[in-house]
Amino acid sequence: MHKTYKDLIKEVRKEIRFKGYDNYYELHHVIPLNDGGKDEEKNLILFKILEHCEAHFLYAIEHKSDNHAYHANLNSAWIILYGKRKKPPVDKEERLRAFLENPDYDFIKKLEAHRKKIAEKKKLPFKKRDTLHTWITNGSENKKVSNSELDNYFKNGWRKGYTKRH
Repeated sequence: MHKTYKDLIKEVRKEIRFKGYDNYYELHHVIPLNDGGKDEEKNLILFKILEHCEAHFLYAIEHKSDNHAYHANLNSAWIILYGKRKKPPVDKEERLRAFLENPDYDFIKKLEAHRKKIAEKKKLPFKKRDTLHTWITNGSENKKVSNSELDNYFKNGWRKGYTKRH
């Protein structure tokens, strides 16, 4: 396992990676969108499954003081490996660390093959992300606003993202 999130990004960026052929990669935002990252090429990186899990794990550990970033990234790391069906345990940080320090490569190969199959079945056309608008929340209300209006909302206590309503 890498020592830091930055080390992982630096190492992966040394390689030239392409989706397709016999490769399976997952797209990852280096700086998350809800942390101000942009949806543009220089902020995107292709990870293998294990690297993608490790990236979210390291980001979570390095942002432990930010409760939302910590839990969101720890949950993402869990979902990358086990999907949404397997409920995360209370000790998921310890379990993820143990797995990343001693990976089960047979499990990863099977997971990769499974995801390739699913991707081939879908073969959906690429849907362009709306880059002109952003979802924001003030904790009780959600809005989709034009990016040119963001500064005004941020001054009034709004932030990027949305709050689930129960």
